[in-house]
Amino acid sequence: MPKKIYINCAKSSSDTSTDSNLKIIHVEEEKVGEELIPELPLHDKLNASAIISITSVGYDETIGASIISTVGFHMQASFGAKFSKRILNTWHELTYSASQSVKDNDLNKREPQMMAKAVFNEIAKLRSTVTPGKDQSKKSLERLFETLSDQAAQPITRYLTSLIDSTNPGLKDVYERRYTTETKSDSHYVKRSSLFLDFFASTMQNPQGMALILFIVGRPPPLCTIRVGNAGVFDDSFEELISGMDDNFNTVTPFNLLQEENSTLLRCVDSGGTAKRVWLEEYWSDGMFKEGDKVRAFLPKNSSEMDEFHISNKSGAVILNPSSVVGVNRISNGHFCTRKSVLMEIFKGFDKPGLKTQVGIIAHKMFQRAVKESISDEDTLRKMILEISKNVEFVQNQYYYDIDPVALNSELQSFVKAIAKFVQNFLSNRNPLPGVVPSTVIDRVLAVEEEMISEKFGFRGSIDMTMGVKVDADQKSTLMPFELKTGKVSQYGDHIAQVMLYCLLLSSNNHESCERGLLYYCGGDELKAVDTKMNELNGLLRMRNEVTYYLHRFFDDPEACDLLLPGPIKNMKICRQCPQMLNCCLRQKICDEAFIRDSPWDAMLEAELWHLNKEHVQYVNRWTTWLRMEGTEERMRGRRNSNIDYDEEEEHSTEECGIAMSVQQFKENSRVLTLAPLSNVNLIQMFSPYDQVLLNGIGERTLPIFATIITVELQQIDVQFSRCCEFMHSCDFLVRRVKTKPFFDSTITTVYRLMASNTIANRKRQLIIDLDEPHFRISLCSEIVQKMKLFCKGLNAEQKSAIVKTMLADDYVLIKGFPGSGKSSAVIALIRTFISNGNSVLVCAYTNSAVDHILLKLKTHITDILRLGPSFIVHPDIRQFTLEAIFANKEPRLDEVAEILSSTLLVGCTCTTATMHPLLRKRTFNLCIIDEATLATEAMSIGPLLAAEKFVLVGDPLQLKPLVQSERARKQGMDISLFSKLEQKYPDAVLVSATSRFCDLKLFKLKFLNNAQFREICKLSNQMFYNGELVAANDEVANAFLNVTVDDDVAEEPWVRRCLSSLPEHAVVFLDTSNCKDNSATRQGIAHVENKLEVDLVVKLCQTFSKSGLDDDEIGVMSIFKTQVECIRRSLKSSGSNGIEVNTVDQYQGKDKDVIIVSFVWTKELKRKLNTTCHLLKNARRVNVALTRARKKLILVGHYNDLKADNPVFENLHNILSETQIFPVML
Repeated sequence: MPKKIYINCAKSSSDTSTDSNLKIIHVEEEKVGEELIPELPLHDKLNASAIISITSVGYDETIGASIISTVGFHMQASFGAKFSKRILNTWHELTYSASQSVKDNDLNKREPQMMAKAVFNEIAKLRSTVTPGKDQSKKSLERLFETLSDQAAQPITRYLTSLIDSTNPGLKDVYERRYTTETKSDSHYVKRSSLFLDFFASTMQNPQGMALILFIVGRPPPLCTIRVGNAGVFDDSFEELISGMDDNFNTVTPFNLLQEENSTLLRCVDSGGTAKRVWLEEYWSDGMFKEGDKVRAFLPKNSSEMDEFHISNKSGAVILNPSSVVGVNRISNGHFCTRKSVLMEIFKGFDKPGLKTQVGIIAHKMFQRAVKESISDEDTLRKMILEISKNVEFVQNQYYYDIDPVALNSELQSFVKAIAKFVQNFLSNRNPLPGVVPSTVIDRVLAVEEEMISEKFGFRGSIDMTMGVKVDADQKSTLMPFELKTGKVSQYGDHIAQVMLYCLLLSSNNHESCERGLLYYCGGDELKAVDTKMNELNGLLRMRNEVTYYLHRFFDDPEACDLLLPGPIKNMKICRQCPQMLNCCLRQKICDEAFIRDSPWDAMLEAELWHLNKEHVQYVNRWTTWLRMEGTEERMRGRRNSNIDYDEEEEHSTEECGIAMSVQQFKENSRVLTLAPLSNVNLIQMFSPYDQVLLNGIGERTLPIFATIITVELQQIDVQFSRCCEFMHSCDFLVRRVKTKPFFDSTITTVYRLMASNTIANRKRQLIIDLDEPHFRISLCSEIVQKMKLFCKGLNAEQKSAIVKTMLADDYVLIKGFPGSGKSSAVIALIRTFISNGNSVLVCAYTNSAVDHILLKLKTHITDILRLGPSFIVHPDIRQFTLEAIFANKEPRLDEVAEILSSTLLVGCTCTTATMHPLLRKRTFNLCIIDEATLATEAMSIGPLLAAEKFVLVGDPLQLKPLVQSERARKQGMDISLFSKLEQKYPDAVLVSATSRFCDLKLFKLKFLNNAQFREICKLSNQMFYNGELVAANDEVANAFLNVTVDDDVAEEPWVRRCLSSLPEHAVVFLDTSNCKDNSATRQGIAHVENKLEVDLVVKLCQTFSKSGLDDDEIGVMSIFKTQVECIRRSLKSSGSNGIEVNTVDQYQGKDKDVIIVSFVWTKELKRKLNTTCHLLKNARRVNVALTRARKKLILVGHYNDLKADNPVFENLHNILSETQIFPVML
């Protein structure tokens, strides 16, 4: 229920005695008090009465809303973005209430007071106009500076100065230079714009300053959330869409929705606090809007003078959830089958590209190059076909999709004459001839295959070519999108729709009107001009809303269990050929229990699913629900872990704030760009490897570029592009992270692929879903036995048993082993045995490092290896086995590429790669091995298994489980790996390796009395996790100990000497930092945690071990926090210790080193700031991994008292460690 809040309207803050001084407003109850102020950077949590006090500061009935505006601005700058958005919801209702109470006063006569509101309005306008580096930015900044210098606005200026000075003194100089310089030249404002960027980038780590910057930096029209009693932030600036639509549109904020029979009413408030009524009519009123949706409304110009207006087919537009970015093809094809457009956005990889697709891709490249280089000679074009077709990617596709190279070449040759004629007729340096488009001349080519996002309209597309075109000799060059089609003329208008949407994309991104695009059918040599039309664009935007409506329910609303889809077209001929047929039928059956009907189309659906039983359909629905839950939680955690104070009411398709960066290095051959920030910011806190980013040139007329981050360091990132641009190395960029769907795409695809009707999928369903018992043969032929004996030399009885059992298996074997039990050795011998018999093996793991770990051990025995995946993520010593490396210096021939792809006996990749890679759709392996299988979810494991006849899962169920962030999905069983599921059902299929590099304490006393050092390392996990079952693998392992030279000059500090000690009781050392100064961890966002003191201790230890004779590859460093890992890496690199592996605990699973150093990072100071404990360190499996990686010396670094407080895992560790093993560091 809405709750009343009383606002003090007295002329003085102390005069609150009379009821007449109180104004009443209503807000949602959950928006009041504690909920209203979740995380204040500068203030304790406030109650409702305190909020009243803040909102009434300076309030005077003779001034009214203007001072409330000022107060609202103070709150925005003071409390941070997340809180300020919520408080401003209330503030706008305050503004509206106050305006009504003083509506008879002439506020315009009160110039000094109104200047405060003028400042606010100027800032609001900047939010939709500032683009750093553009002329418009300079003018807008100039207006803002001049306004802030006015005497009436000095209170705000003083407040901002004190805010910056108190929160980050380093920003004061930048601030003062920007606001106090009096020069008005154009060059000066260019400099001011640059300083503004510096100020902006430097302030990103500052929640208080961040709020201010978020308010000033230019953004698209603000979003609004439809919710009763809740008005959002907005501005009153007009926006031009494109010529042909109503010229100007105003953005308003709905706070209430009323659905009527033929229309939808949105009750809104504009920036002046005036109530507006927006009627959605005709196809805008189809019921797709609901409370909680985010809406961007474009209203006719002069709407500020009206209280009620209508959006219909002829006037205005509404964008539903613009943060959901939909592809242009999904919109343009949606008119034919909206259901297919939605399904193709959810389920990727079901369509199989054929000859026409390959012809289209190569023809596009040929045409684009011919136009850019003005090539009209037919012989040159024919040579170009051969040159492009020899690209290794195209040659691979010919193998993957069974494309006949002769047919491919014949199809491409048919386009030569048309391309030559086009270049001759329409390029500016030729003699233009009249065509379908009269006297058309292509003046210049601005971009090729340009990927663009319209944040305003919520869609994205890749434009074949962006051109400057002259129509008629006396006209200037006009920006136009150019779309090339190599197929037939479409009868459905989808090609024309594409071009119109591309016009909208260009208009949205370049701030200038693009009224026309060009559509060229190369096969028919036909060029068409496509003009944008208001009603057709509205229809496309409405289709975009419909596709978004269903996608939003799927990806962002896990409570929507029904997952309704658009209705099927029920065209028997077309549906049978649709690549989404199986998924379409499954979703229909799941959503409609009584879906069997008498019509031919319904009978066809039933026939499509005849091979699936009820459990199979339930399995699909269960995993679909879990993955949706996990995707939602992943996005929410991404917001909470952001280093900025994320505004939950203002979600866009790209991160709100980009980072200004300069080019450090450009590797053209690999299309890799090295970028460094222009200001001192921590990039690790903002980006992660494999993030998609959008780059906008600063100070250049460039179109946005999409790229993928390869590596991230504190002050540097490497990004890779799908194509090269001429200006890449010549300008600075504003880099923003693009929000994408989670791992969802590939994982959900494998679940639905498991439902296919083929031999392998049928058997895997029986094993995974029906839990049929695995089958084993009785005996092996003598030849296999002899080869097996050869490769099993040196293995123990349990390892040999694992190999024999796998050779006898028809379905699967599980190899379960303790840490260091020789699982890897058994796997290596198994792979060698299989390959020696001419069998093919697919090796997979959850991480790239785990895959490479196995291949590194095999490469000395096997040279017939193929490593799938981008070369930059592969270990340097394994890169030679990637296709990229194999064909780096030679021309790829189809027969040679096909031989490698089809006949290489050992192929390695991650589980994620296996789910989508076309090779694994084409080829079936004799055996699939998934190492560290307990790390992968069941759904993630399915992809590799569908590519093999039988499989082996290797793992330790007592170590890390699959990482599932959604608590609901986790409680329902999503974090149970396939290994654990099968182990529980069929323990006879499990081969247990009880031996280990560790030993059982009782057996140790009997057999290995001479190695008390090893006992100490073993004791921790043996008592904490394994109930004393660990047994040493052999005498060599049991008797291993650390033997280093201790030099007093190298090891002066007592804690260093203790770590170098070879005494048995010092095999495990816990360096306690409790008594050190500056021992607290720091954070920027919940997930970005680091501890500088521990970094220094770890680096000191690594340097000392190296000087004492240990090789770098014998030392390992780990932490649970990625930021800490990167800080240690950077410090070690600076000290010259590049060979020491530093990684997260999760990445270290399956590896071991002689010396392991663990940095725990966490301190109670973080607990106080975040009001939470560290759940990662409460995970016993993760701690188990950390404690079981060391062979000879285990060093733990952390604040001992803080770690064991309220943490059962560390309490248990405390009970096992002796007093001599806990060593205090005094610094």
